Amino acid sequence: MENMLVIMTVTKILMLRIKYRTLSEFLIETKMDYIADTYKNDEEKLTFLKFNKISFKFVMILFPWSTILVVLYYIRTVTPNIIMAIKNSTFEYKLPYKARPIVKPYDTKSYIFVCLHQFIRTIMILSGYCGTDCFWACIGFHLVGQLAILKCNVKNDINNADSCRKEIRKIIFGHYRLIRARACARSSIFAIGMSCPRLILNRLAFA
Repeated sequence: MENMLVIMTVTKILMLRIKYRTLSEFLIETKMDYIADTYKNDEEKLTFLKFNKISFKFVMILFPWSTILVVLYYIRTVTPNIIMAIKNSTFEYKLPYKARPIVKPYDTKSYIFVCLHQFIRTIMILSGYCGTDCFWACIGFHLVGQLAILKCNVKNDINNADSCRKEIRKIIFGHYRLIRARACARSSIFAIGMSCPRLILNRLAFA
């Protein structure tokens, strides 16, 4: 199970590296959204802040809880074994994860070294797996927020009888830009999201 999780995490990181051009296009496309002068009134600014606060809360809830769970799982396995290894030199060294170690532990020092090496895997899982999910969630909330702002623009311009063609053109351009940004994000999310289920199915098929 641990090996599969590491493989899935590495796959996500590699897919992010492969899709970096598409993701950079999305970030460049949405760069203007973070400038206050882009929004015409307070309603649009408040809408933008509302959805960014939601994504911030999502990350602040998901990431700390994931960190606590992973670290507690690690400590729960390591601590008793280190204590037993110090008390009894003939004690069988049990590693926190069922992954093949780079060096088989033969004494307390080598056991602690291998445990620290496996802790690096824990950090990699948090940053590569959970961090990627937080990134996708932020992209999703950002796109929904921009769609809500576009709705405000349409509502204000329809109610305003003096709205000119220039404003309508801006709305059309904003809608087109949003579709283009969504397409950039969607292709990357689909490629990365589908890579992990394929790995699971392949593992089950050859198990």
